[in-house]
Amino acid sequence: MSDAKLCLIDANSLFYRAYFAIKAQLVTSSGQPTNAVFGFVKMVNRILDELKPEYLAVCFDVSRVTHRTEKFADYKAHRAPMPEPLLAQVPAIKEVVRAYNFPVFELQGFEADDVIASIVHKTAKLVGKVVIISSDKDILQLVGPNVEVYNPYKDDGIVFTEEVVKDKFGVPPVKILDLIALMGDASDNIPGAHGIGEKTARELLADFKDAEDLIKNTDKIKRARVKKIIEENIASIRLSRELACLRVDVPIDVRLEDLKVRPADTDKLWELFSRLEFKGMLKGLSETRLSLAHGPSLNIARKEIGDPAELLKRIEEKGFFAFFIDADKLTDDRVSVNLAVDEDGVYETQDKGFLKRLFSKSDCTAVGHDVKKALHILSRYSLKPKNVFFDTLVAGSLVESSRGARDLESLLWDLLKINGVGRLDYLGKESHFLFLLKKELDAALKDKGLSRLFFDVEMPAVGILFEMEDSGVAIDTVFLKKLSLELDKKLEKITGKIYELAGCTFNINSPKQLSDVLFNKLKLPVIKKTKTGASTDEEVLTRLSRDNELPKILLEYRQISKLKTTYIDALPQLVDEKSGKIHSTFNQVGAETGRLSSSNPNLQNIPIKTELGASIRRAFIPSGGFDAIMSADYSQIELRILAHLSQDPALIEAFGEDRDIHRHTASLIFGVDEKDVSSDMRDNAKRVNFGIIYGMSSYGLAKDLKVPPQTAQVFIDEYFTRYPKVKDFLDSQLVFVKKHGYVSTILGRRRYIPEINNANMAVRSFAERQAINAPIQGSAADLIKLAMVDTARLLRKEGLDSRLIMQVHDELVFEVKAKETDAMIKLVRSCMERAISLKVPLKTTISIGKNWLETEEVS
Repeated sequence: MSDAKLCLIDANSLFYRAYFAIKAQLVTSSGQPTNAVFGFVKMVNRILDELKPEYLAVCFDVSRVTHRTEKFADYKAHRAPMPEPLLAQVPAIKEVVRAYNFPVFELQGFEADDVIASIVHKTAKLVGKVVIISSDKDILQLVGPNVEVYNPYKDDGIVFTEEVVKDKFGVPPVKILDLIALMGDASDNIPGAHGIGEKTARELLADFKDAEDLIKNTDKIKRARVKKIIEENIASIRLSRELACLRVDVPIDVRLEDLKVRPADTDKLWELFSRLEFKGMLKGLSETRLSLAHGPSLNIARKEIGDPAELLKRIEEKGFFAFFIDADKLTDDRVSVNLAVDEDGVYETQDKGFLKRLFSKSDCTAVGHDVKKALHILSRYSLKPKNVFFDTLVAGSLVESSRGARDLESLLWDLLKINGVGRLDYLGKESHFLFLLKKELDAALKDKGLSRLFFDVEMPAVGILFEMEDSGVAIDTVFLKKLSLELDKKLEKITGKIYELAGCTFNINSPKQLSDVLFNKLKLPVIKKTKTGASTDEEVLTRLSRDNELPKILLEYRQISKLKTTYIDALPQLVDEKSGKIHSTFNQVGAETGRLSSSNPNLQNIPIKTELGASIRRAFIPSGGFDAIMSADYSQIELRILAHLSQDPALIEAFGEDRDIHRHTASLIFGVDEKDVSSDMRDNAKRVNFGIIYGMSSYGLAKDLKVPPQTAQVFIDEYFTRYPKVKDFLDSQLVFVKKHGYVSTILGRRRYIPEINNANMAVRSFAERQAINAPIQGSAADLIKLAMVDTARLLRKEGLDSRLIMQVHDELVFEVKAKETDAMIKLVRSCMERAISLKVPLKTTISIGKNWLETEEVS
């Protein structure tokens, strides 16, 4: 016998545990679940690193039909089928095993445990130690002098030796089989003797040799109740022992030399991990296993431009070029750009005259990464590109929306399969890889039907967003400072009132101190608890304010304090010294629905619902040379999109006749004429309308309406009775997403929703709500961008100076010149209402005023 170690892996046990242990739904960019594969690979690597076996084998179950189910049809019958997302990962798990060159054993009619037992029976005497990797209890019957069971998922990993088994279960490994025979095993539906628990079973086995010895000597059982149970369950005990007993005679051909651990097939591992997008694992493969030969070469030639005119001619003939601005080489008067025209090499230039001619070629496509950022840099050097752009940042996000904004290194990894590349590895060669990325992304856009959305909407939007950021928004800082002082006085009064009602002074902004005052000193009821104690969040204070004045005043204090710190005091600090304006950053990638967001400041969150919140908009004013602020807002755009997508006749008719859709819905739900709809009815119908769009359940709607769930369900049922095609559309979306893993907008934008088949009901329900809302919200996002593009194009064509300065949800905000007001109203309304053809008319509300708040609607 050698001192070698043999590891036997119960694959099914391992990947089941991996699937449920990794709660996050890991998926590829195409929506393929990978959490079980990921956990399985991590565990295999851990086994190899920690146990360092000389021999290893992997055993799989084949099906649920085994010799045990032939004896007892209810064996494991209570177990749910393997979850679909896990079942989908089994082929990849087997590919992993083959790529590691592990021998695999599986046989119809036998479980993996039987196969393991048979291998142990044939090889245990030939090696120094056998380690079985499994979390199954019945496998413990195999533990012996040189056989251990390693459960990696119990207590951060536990090794069951003979002593550990005896300590944990009160019986030696040889009696585990009898322990299960007596007490049964609920996980496998092994019946045992009903009424005998683990404690009693252990006591019995301490007095008898095994279960059969117990059955033959029931007269020696001291407790009458236990004696009766055993005598009444003799057949069940014998059946249970037979079911739990692992077979050692499975007809498999096992030779120890065939189980020897061999080097993994790194080419297969590379291909597999790349497909599964296991970036960390690929980077973890050693240089001896993997080289950069799997991806494009980093040995890129640096070329001299030579004759600039000749290079420009080549670029014109090619029709596109890739460029990258080296931010580290920027000086006060020079910008360094590296260029690629083909795959043969890169050029670097700081020649401003050459760059001006290069970027003036409107018939050439310029390929870059984060083009908007590049435009800001180029503008500092008076370079204003006129090229058509291909932004790999935006294209990468559009092709794989779940990945968000990926930096260049990530894209090189994901699409070109260059492993372990750091910034220094491709420094000065970026344009070469952008050239290659363009080919990959172009093909992916075409394959997914996203070319029109990318070229007609997203790419023109890059330039528009740059112009909006560059223009900035003028802010009335004098007004904000005056408002801040007024709120300081108001907060001072509110603070005094809070101390008076509390009967003490304390730090109002400290949740711990506030909790002590509310629940210990004033004895208010605890509504909700957190890890640190009783919660004092907005929901809790709102409920407490129904019966107590202090929580109500605390809510007012928080509202004013938050608005003051977040906007009123913060906005003046963001004003640029040179321009005297704020320059928010508009984020084009990141939101899977395609919605724009903004930061520094976040314009999307400028409040509107409260009087104080809305007053902040008064600070947004036209800049010098402009006379007014014009707001153009889509009316009920998401409901109109719902009507278009669902093709519901009643909904289409209501919009076609320009009815108040919420009043119309209320009349249908409550069965009254529209003229008899009360304000409460309309408000409830409005909440139902938008609740449907967001996939709201009866419970969620009930909470929103402050009615019982049964009442909310009646509203929902009535809604679908009146708008049956809406229900059909929503149901069809769920069927589609469960089959394909994604949903699409009108213009084809995809949102992948991998959690749609999650075993966790809460996670799955949230995914279903996303699947319902994404096509509607995403279509609205596409539409507003399309309107921006059309508007900007016509502004240039008509030679108007008025300009777009903000985009907030479904609203476009312009600063206009007085002499252009009529032309702007006509132009903007036309662009927004004709941006796309729907089965219902698009409607835009346009208002004009001296600031963003004080505007009046115009016809």
